[in-house]
Amino acid sequence: MALIFIVFALPWWARNYNEYNMFIPLTASSGNPLLQGTYVNYIQTPENTTNYEIGKTALETDSIERKVAFKRIREGFKNYFFKYLYWYTLGKTFYFWAFPFYWNDVLGISYWLAVIYHIFIVITAIYGVVKGIKDSIFMKSSLIIFIALYFNFLHCIYMSFDRYAYPIMGIICIYCGKAFVSGKKLKSKF
Repeated sequence: MALIFIVFALPWWARNYNEYNMFIPLTASSGNPLLQGTYVNYIQTPENTTNYEIGKTALETDSIERKVAFKRIREGFKNYFFKYLYWYTLGKTFYFWAFPFYWNDVLGISYWLAVIYHIFIVITAIYGVVKGIKDSIFMKSSLIIFIALYFNFLHCIYMSFDRYAYPIMGIICIYCGKAFVSGKKLKSKF
């Protein structure tokens, strides 16, 4: 897997090195999402917004945004520990999973119908995970669970947004399948 990743990333690394004269493994633009994630419930008011100077280059601005974000995180945890603890754990997890990435109606399907369907999928997947743990298949499928937890953890550090959960919804659907298979077996026992 590592070799395949390196082969596919090599052109991107060469381009970044050519463009910026430095090795950039994935991105050098984490400052803005890190800074945006410091605003509890993403509410930015004149009272709580931190102003900063824009750099001369995109990399310089990114560095400034990261410094401002780390300062806001330190001050937030120092002054409002439980509020920031909640925000950086459950609060961002809610924003990550609670709603679907569905901004425009497709084929006449309304946003609220998509929300109901999304919530059904997430709850069913959670049941599938719990059922898998009880059925002792956790170790066989733990990589899938840890991928979902990794995405969740990563977005609790940065800005958490429903769109960012979209790439792992296929993984979530695997556990929906587990829940339905478990339900079918349960039904056949009666």
